[in-house]
Amino acid sequence: MAYYYIILSMFIMLAYFYDYRKLTLMRGFWLVMMWLILVCVAGFRYHVGFDSRYYEYEYPDMPTLLTLADYDFSDTRYQPLYIVFTAIARTISKEFMCLQLLHALCLNTVIFWFFSKFTRHTFVALSLYFLMLFIPFNFEVLRESLAVSLFLLAWPYFLKQKWIKYYILVFIAFGFHISAAVTFLLPLLWCTKIRHILMYGRRTIVLCAILAGVGLIVYQNFFEILKGLSFLSMFSERIDLYSGNDMGGMALNVNGVIVNLTRDAVYPLLAIYFLQKRLKYREVSQEERDTLLKEEMVSMCGVYIVVLSIFIFILTRYNNYFLPVSILLVSDFVYSSVPKKRKNVRLNAFTWWMIFLPLFFMQAYNVTFTKLNPPRYTIGMIYSYNSQFNPQNKKEVEEAYRSQQWFRLKR
Repeated sequence: MAYYYIILSMFIMLAYFYDYRKLTLMRGFWLVMMWLILVCVAGFRYHVGFDSRYYEYEYPDMPTLLTLADYDFSDTRYQPLYIVFTAIARTISKEFMCLQLLHALCLNTVIFWFFSKFTRHTFVALSLYFLMLFIPFNFEVLRESLAVSLFLLAWPYFLKQKWIKYYILVFIAFGFHISAAVTFLLPLLWCTKIRHILMYGRRTIVLCAILAGVGLIVYQNFFEILKGLSFLSMFSERIDLYSGNDMGGMALNVNGVIVNLTRDAVYPLLAIYFLQKRLKYREVSQEERDTLLKEEMVSMCGVYIVVLSIFIFILTRYNNYFLPVSILLVSDFVYSSVPKKRKNVRLNAFTWWMIFLPLFFMQAYNVTFTKLNPPRYTIGMIYSYNSQFNPQNKKEVEEAYRSQQWFRLKR
């Protein structure tokens, strides 16, 4: 895990110099350098991550562009555009590393573009991305992270309310993963009075309590309810898979719940609270105000999903689309002046790091030491970095993979 901590430390130092101290010298160079590092780390990995192992296992059976026309798209659980994406990689090389590199290149290029364009504190946002989303997006949910990248490309059209272009891109995202269907709802929420209910305010705690209660009532019969809805037949295979393991219910222990709520709810809510207060004492253009309101609505959707997912763990995947927007809000909050008695107070860098130290500690601990089943294995084993240049099949890592029931079900 040392490699990850070194890269994270680099991001934190760059955030201090370029976002806090506002230096400009070689800023572009370091953006490109960190992009290249992340692409190489993800692209040249060897047997890192749960889902990556399964995608590698299936890769030799995937079509190339030459055999794509003969491929039976009805005989797969994958969306068609992921098959096409894999076919491109298979045409270039039979080695799975080609798919890893192509995926890492596309995903991280969009991520760096997104944070460079939509936040003033780019390196803060990239630090949070690396801490919270880099591992799952690059090592696990490969198909879904491609769908997320399409949603991020659609984000400027959402801000400008260019709905045709927005829906074209999110429909393409749906072609990579069905979970992208959640992005279809965002314009509908924004254009109706529902958005006022979702916004942060006094009703937020009440709404969170109601959602937690609904989740508690529903989760024991969750899969029976879904199976009874015939129009959700496209999800049937995934429902069968998850219902056989703990991902269908409250899979997280108390520590896991605290980590998820702190990361995905507490910090976004803190950022929204202070950004709202700052707007009261600062004149901004209508465009900037609308942008903040849209970011707030999308981030709040993520908060409510996190509350529901306490008892219905499978729902956490839908927050993958909203977390990058929450990171935008949090990164704009960091290093900004804090309203205090109608004055704006600028906190020093040390104070900011103390505010975010719990987030860094809990996330690092969660990734490194979380126990698997059997408990002698940890998540840290699965994500212990291994490269294509010195590939090693470590015995304890292979045993940890085989110990996971849901991974055996996939195979």
